[in-house]
Amino acid sequence: MSELELAIRAAGATAAVILAAAIARVPTASRVGPVCGALLCLGVAVYLPCSASSSLCSSPASIPLAFLASAIPFFFWAWSRAVMDEEFHLSVAALLAGLLLAIIPIVAGSMPRGRFVQWGVIAHSLLGIVFIALALAEVVRGWRQDLIEARRRLRLALLVICGGYTIAVLGVELFLQSRPATDALQLLNATLLASLLLALATGLLSVSGPLRSALGWNAEPPAPDPSVTQPAPVTARDLDEELIAKLHTLMTGNAMYRDAELSIALLASQLGVQEKRLREVINRRLGHKNFPSYVNAFRLEEVRLRLANASEDKLPILTLALDAGFGSIVAFNRAFKDRYAATPSEYRANRKPCLVER
Repeated sequence: MSELELAIRAAGATAAVILAAAIARVPTASRVGPVCGALLCLGVAVYLPCSASSSLCSSPASIPLAFLASAIPFFFWAWSRAVMDEEFHLSVAALLAGLLLAIIPIVAGSMPRGRFVQWGVIAHSLLGIVFIALALAEVVRGWRQDLIEARRRLRLALLVICGGYTIAVLGVELFLQSRPATDALQLLNATLLASLLLALATGLLSVSGPLRSALGWNAEPPAPDPSVTQPAPVTARDLDEELIAKLHTLMTGNAMYRDAELSIALLASQLGVQEKRLREVINRRLGHKNFPSYVNAFRLEEVRLRLANASEDKLPILTLALDAGFGSIVAFNRAFKDRYAATPSEYRANRKPCLVER
């Protein structure tokens, strides 16, 4: 390894560690995003030296480091899902798949060189590509549902760039299998990865509000300066309130939330406003960060009221959920429990409409 490549890899690893420390401090309701994001960055910090010299991560003492580097696609998938959906939780099946992804290279590396090592590389690369592809599909799927415009733009760019680069690296490893990469390819990989990490670290630690918002790190606005003279209040037409009133009429009077296919585009078309304008109002004035949470608030309240009504007891809970617009009983049960701290069955059995929302 040349001195230039060594310096590039050291700079990239340092930037990755800085990013890990910054992302770990992101204040979120769920710790899945910050933890997986930090582990992703630490895995990249380990990958930079290990990809140049496999002997660095082949000893028994370095197994934890090898685990971090091998699980990068899983950490990226979990982090991107948590960034796009603040209510995301890791399932047991996902954890097991991530564990399998991490241990395949460790087990293959402990075996004598041969076909087993080659198949281990293939299996790890393919499984890693699946994780990244699933992450990118979720990013694209949830992109239009995000109501925070700056985060919406930057999430798409950041996650697609990072995910695309990871797929490219896994594709090269799949092509090479167990053969070593050329010095030129190693230098190119280190340079591109270090450049990406340094750009992210510089942006995250700068005063760039949009980039902080894209990763969920929203700083409190500065306190107003009392020395500045404020003008007298002016009574003006509140266009936001007018739009909110029309929106409320559509959602309640017309019960548009019962449409399982309801989208921000359809709602904006009905109101005669741009999608961007509607996203801003729902986010800034109504306090919702994504469109599903806004629509589900109406759906959950309808089901809650019907569960509290004894005359509705003959109707299955599934029917109530579908009537309200939910497309999946699993999604409904999770959303209901998160909001009312009880399952729908428990709520109906206890007949306590005053259950406190979370």
